[in-house]
Parts: sequence; structure tokens; C-alpha cells
Amino acid sequence: MKSKIGRIIVASCLLLGLAGCVAYVLIPGGVGGGAGAQALSDVGKFKVGSGLGEERAGFSGRPKVQIFTSTDDPNWPSIFACLRSPEVEAQMAYFTGILVDYQAESNVESIGTRQDGVRVIVRRLNGELLGGLPAGFSCADLAQFLATIRRSRSLDMEKSPIYASLMESPEVVVDDLKGKGEAAQAARFVELLKEFESADNPAVLAAQARLNR
Repeated sequence: MKSKIGRIIVASCLLLGLAGCVAYVLIPGGVGGGAGAQALSDVGKFKVGSGLGEERAGFSGRPKVQIFTSTDDPNWPSIFACLRSPEVEAQMAYFTGILVDYQAESNVESIGTRQDGVRVIVRRLNGELLGGLPAGFSCADLAQFLATIRRSRSLDMEKSPIYASLMESPEVVVDDLKGKGEAAQAARFVELLKEFESADNPAVLAAQARLNR
């Protein structure tokens, strides 16, 4: 069992690394075209940063909903409120939410989000474009847009091997990583598991307890 888990962990690390590589191939200039500090803050199911977004999407297996904005965007207050709304949060069980500061990360997308006025872009993990919304979208527009994508397309939601293994055998996975001196990596995987499940999920609780031993 442990050798199987070990192979899964190696494969998962390669998979999560590959997600970043895909981003570099698909996006001119690679992930994070700007190196400046991000001014945006996490909102609801959306976390700031394209690099973090790629990691989370690779772990969860969910398509990416990328919101391009900045704190000086006149629409930012309404976007902030919208991303916390029950209507949008209900759809995010099927997606990975990513906030991109287009000032700090100017080259994240091949689509000219700032020049062309595109503010929402949804892609599969393989880079396939599923759709987009222009600047000035309403909260109802975003919720309906995500619901339409979910209903009209197969989202191919497939947990990464490490995600699936943690759900099935959390203690074994954590013990294997800790035994290899990779406690920090184990903690990161558990944190991702908690994000996409819940803090009171039995697998999360078991993994966290094993991590703290």
C-alpha cells in the first residue's frame, strides 16, 4: 500500500508541476508577467494569484474561473460583493476561483484582458477556452454564465491522484510523506484538501490529526 501511495505522490507532484508548465506554454510570458506585490485580497472561493490558481486547479481537477481586476478598477467593489454572493458561491463547487490583478500580472492571458475589456475567462485545465465576460458584468450575469457552462459542457472534473488518495487513505498519505521528510508538502496537500472539501470533512480531520502527531 505504501509503495502505491508513494508512486501516487510522485505522480501528483509531477501533475501539479505540469499544470504550471501548461500555463507557461499557453500564456505568453508565463504565469505572473509582473513581479509586483498583489494588492487584491482573497474573496470567498476566489484566491489571488495565477500561480496559486494553477496549483489549486491542478489539485482539484476543476476548470478555472479567472477574474481580472484591480483595486483601482471602478467595478471592484461590486465584483467583491458579487464573488461572496450565494448565487456565485453555489456554482463554485464545480470550478476553481482565481483573482488576477492585471496590474501585477499583466501577461497572464493570451487574450488581451485589459486592452479588449475581457474580465472573466473560464478555461479547462488543458487550456481550452470555455467562455468569457466583458467588463461591467453584473452578478446575475456571472452566476448565469457559470451555470450555463456547467449545464452545457462536460467539465471533466477529476481529482488529482493525491487528492483522491487523501480522501481514501489520509493517514497513509501523510505518514508516507512525513517518513520521507516532506512534512511541509504534506501540510500543503492537507491545506488544499481542506479548501476543496471542508474543515470538518472526515478525511481532512484524519489527515490533520496525523499531520500534528
